[in-house]
Amino acid sequence: MPSKALSENWKDKHCNWQMTKLRMNISDLSKEGIVSLIRQLSEERGERVYLVGGWLRDYLLERKSSDYDFAVGGEAISLAREVAFSLSSSFFILDPERDCARVALKEKDQLIWLDFSRLKGGNIEDDLRQRDITINALAVDLSSPEHIIDPTGGLEDLSAGRIRLVSEANLINDPLRSLRAFRLAAQLGFKIDPNSLALIHQHSFLITRSSEERLRDELLSLLETKESYPHLLAMDEAGLLGNIIPELMPLKGVEQPGYHHLDVFDHSTVAVAYLEEIIEHSSFHFRAWHKGLSEYLKRLLSSGQSQVALLKLAVLFHDLSKPQSLTREVDGKISFRGHDALGAELAFAIGKRLRLSGDEAERLRKMVAAHMRPGLLANEDQISARAMHRFFRDLGEDGLGVLLLSLADRYAARGPKASSSEGILKHYWVVKHLLKGFFEEKEIISPPRIVGGGDLIEVFGLSPGPIIGKLLREVEEACAEGQVKTRDDGLALVEQILADGLFILNKGTICENV
Repeated sequence: MPSKALSENWKDKHCNWQMTKLRMNISDLSKEGIVSLIRQLSEERGERVYLVGGWLRDYLLERKSSDYDFAVGGEAISLAREVAFSLSSSFFILDPERDCARVALKEKDQLIWLDFSRLKGGNIEDDLRQRDITINALAVDLSSPEHIIDPTGGLEDLSAGRIRLVSEANLINDPLRSLRAFRLAAQLGFKIDPNSLALIHQHSFLITRSSEERLRDELLSLLETKESYPHLLAMDEAGLLGNIIPELMPLKGVEQPGYHHLDVFDHSTVAVAYLEEIIEHSSFHFRAWHKGLSEYLKRLLSSGQSQVALLKLAVLFHDLSKPQSLTREVDGKISFRGHDALGAELAFAIGKRLRLSGDEAERLRKMVAAHMRPGLLANEDQISARAMHRFFRDLGEDGLGVLLLSLADRYAARGPKASSSEGILKHYWVVKHLLKGFFEEKEIISPPRIVGGGDLIEVFGLSPGPIIGKLLREVEEACAEGQVKTRDDGLALVEQILADGLFILNKGTICENV
């Protein structure tokens, strides 16, 4: 649906008011007068500079934006360097051949990006006609901002809540524009024009020509929106999703046993929808811990998107290896033994391919690997302090993400084959119990270290090695359960473990007698 700020008669009713507002604001778009400074510098240099694209689009939609793009009728890198010097800000050359540069300005706790590029073509109209989406092909001349330059009909598309490609040739020239169309549709709540959708489908195979870094940024930006699920389905129908993540396609048609009512692909995508619903209503479902959950989900990834995007990737990938893991038992029942571990490795490989940081790819792997743990705990009569401690010891703060993933996974399987809601309610209770533990029972999650490795070496004559870590974990878990509270208690436990022969030392090697 189009933004609430728009109406069918937007262009007639609001255009004049918006233009007046825009002109009034051009001279001082921020407290530091960024645009005013750029206009002054451009006039001194005798160059035309245009504010173009996304900032204008967002401004007319009454959306906040911290990304400014300037098209320069002269030397863009040189102007950007002057702007950075005047603002005492960072300066980066993005593309020396195309004369593109960026200035990064920090205002309070927010980063503001100022991108400068030389005009493509002989004038601003030619430049705008080479852009991706019509609502991004808008411009204002800083020296005379009396009107918005709109050679491709972007204002009309903005009014209609429509995403429309500027041209087929532009799409072929930069296939990433296909994914960007879906990302903008998700962010703005717009619909993609049917003709543009047909072009995206026709040229979907070209998306593989885009760099992994650009694919990552667009995909994660789409996933961090509140309603990415319908756009993932639309991307699949357009042939785009399978070209970006081909590992998802074998999930289609893979039957699942028990209470599952969807094949693996539909289950995985519907789980994303349930995750979005859980996050949207987390203040109701998890009121006491909503603030802490929100802070976790808002953490930024190295590429600038939020943790929500990485978590949605984990949800989308959580059953990734079920096609390879599928076996049929003698009685005909289907099972997927080991799909969590194998799927985790596939997820890690995709994360690396998409140029996630090493830490982020590893976190993705661990969340997929652990996605069944909350469900297994739900099968127990009660959750021990030791089990709670182990869960968050292994996963850290991402244990929060795994809890939400597992709940979305469980909800996505509550179709007509589900015999009752008892199992779902138990799963929900387990998630709440573990959330409470993480936020309110720090003595269980992170018990104080009462014994160190040096103590074990000194008191028991042990050599440094894996046995030290194993013994310390035993003490830590007993501490989490309240069984040991002092250093002497901890040393007594270690002595008992060694006396019982749990760990047997043999010429520096360690065996577990279990």
